[in-house]
Amino acid sequence: MHWESVPEGSGTQVMTIGTSQVRSIQITGGFLDGLQFDLDRGLNCLIGARGTGKTTILELVRYALDALPANGSPERHRIENLVKANLGNGTIELTIETRDGVVYKVARSWQDNPIVQNSNGQAVDIALRTGRVFRADIYSQNEIERIAEQSMSQLSLIDNFESDELAKIEQNARTLTSQLETNAMSLKPMQDQIDGLNGEIAGLPGIQEKLEAMGPITGQNAEVVSKAQHDKFLRERETGAVNEIGEFVYEYGNQIKQQQGRVLQQIQQSFQQDLLNGPNGVLLKDANQSLLAGASEIDALLQSVCDKLTDMDQVLCQTHSTLKQTHAQQEIAYQNILKENEDLRNQANERTRLTRMSGDLIRKQNQRDLLIQNQAKLQAERVEMLNALSELRDQRFNLRNQIAQRINASLNPDIRVTIEQAGNHAQYRSLLSDALQGVRITRNVVAQRIADSI
Repeated sequence: MHWESVPEGSGTQVMTIGTSQVRSIQITGGFLDGLQFDLDRGLNCLIGARGTGKTTILELVRYALDALPANGSPERHRIENLVKANLGNGTIELTIETRDGVVYKVARSWQDNPIVQNSNGQAVDIALRTGRVFRADIYSQNEIERIAEQSMSQLSLIDNFESDELAKIEQNARTLTSQLETNAMSLKPMQDQIDGLNGEIAGLPGIQEKLEAMGPITGQNAEVVSKAQHDKFLRERETGAVNEIGEFVYEYGNQIKQQQGRVLQQIQQSFQQDLLNGPNGVLLKDANQSLLAGASEIDALLQSVCDKLTDMDQVLCQTHSTLKQTHAQQEIAYQNILKENEDLRNQANERTRLTRMSGDLIRKQNQRDLLIQNQAKLQAERVEMLNALSELRDQRFNLRNQIAQRINASLNPDIRVTIEQAGNHAQYRSLLSDALQGVRITRNVVAQRIADSI
């Protein structure tokens, strides 16, 4: 069904019937209380003086079919104010027939969702907003003027010819865009970490050069001291490894504990007692019992995880305690070796200091390398998503171009439609304007000229 407004005051609304139609309109309450009439197949005209409700009827039909303009648009705000003022606490009810010949009744009150009933009076779960079951193209006079003046409004009108297919493309594009935003949010802090680690790692070559310049330990018992020093370095790494995984197990356990009881709490918060005792309490109680049982199972599984983490923590504590005692004995033996020769002690202490610094930076270098690997993976995923998004946009353009060709084939030479891919520079212009913020130039003008020069 296509409604087309004609100049204000004529009182005429044109309805072109396809395979679907609005069969009747009934209004209860509000400014048009008691209004009821049937519509014929073909042309239907609403005739009346200014202020008698012609536009109100049209907008109430659009409201009932959940076919208002996009959220936040001035046109939607205007229509909602009109509906609120004229419908009040009343109800608009439509009888509609789909392109398949199925008849439904649609009723809607202010601020409520549309209620759709089949011919037997049973409520059915149909989303009218998608336009897949019943589609109505309704435009006010202001919208028609805007379509004539604005290219994006014309594009929206063209999209109506293949709304289902384009809706799928747009949904996939929105999903990809959301994934790209998540990807970008992961990449930015990762790059900051890499940059920070690079700054610290920059001193590693100098430390390694000093170690190489020192050469091997020389003097009496040099071989024994070298091995003892290497063992000391390994002991520090052993302690660091146990502490590192211990901190991880502790933090991970805390995160798991915080999740315990959350599902149960949400169920109790949502299914409050007055709802369970309400008109549909039996249905909600059955669901509530199943959900509570599921929540208990989840908490039991989480407790099992916490118990296992506790076991791991005990193993780590025992390992740490044993290592500490063992290391103490080994450190005593190491110090006894060094006591015998002051020159060896000086060489070993300096080498230990540099080796410790080198080991710490090597650990950070490994951490940096792992981040770079993860970054490369995210960047590869980003390229794939960008390519997929580009393909979706190409599909959208090709589909729109086919629509334009069909329109031209039917309406030439009176009407000619052309589609230009990537012809809307508004987003790019906005991005440029934001990037130029703070610069002492007229950034909106510069952004407009750059965007127009593409």
